[in-house]
This record gives sequence, structure tokens and C-alpha cells, in this order.
Amino acid sequence: MIRLRPLPANLATDFELHQCVEVFYNGVWWKGVVTEVPGRDGDLLYSVCFPASREEFQFKASEIWRQMKCRFMA
Repeated sequence: MIRLRPLPANLATDFELHQCVEVFYNGVWWKGVVTEVPGRDGDLLYSVCFPASREEFQFKASEIWRQMKCRFMA
């Protein structure tokens, strides 16, 4: 198995409304925004909107990553 990215130091399981995240969907990493968090009604899915395509999908917390920030040093 080839890993395209390193695993994060700690996997986040709680995401906040309007938080910028990344989701691996359809074989591509997508930048998205959390638009709905699970409620107390037993729903365990987060809604994530992809601004680039204006689509919204639901994902488990384990499928979502905090958006990674990269700094390049010369």
C-alpha cells in the first residue's frame, strides 16, 4: 500500500462547524468546509461542502482530516 501523505500525529475526531478540512473522495484530496456536525439524535456523519464543485456530502469523522498547512523553507 502506498501512502500519499503521512498520517497525522493525532487523528481528530471532533470537527467544528465551518472548520476547513480535507477529505479523500473519488480518488482525490478535496478541500472542504464542515457545514453540519453530528447532533444528539444518533447521526454520526459530518456534512462537508466542497466549494470548488459546490457539492455537499456526508462523511464519518475517520474519513476527514484537519486541513494541513505546509511551510516551505529555502
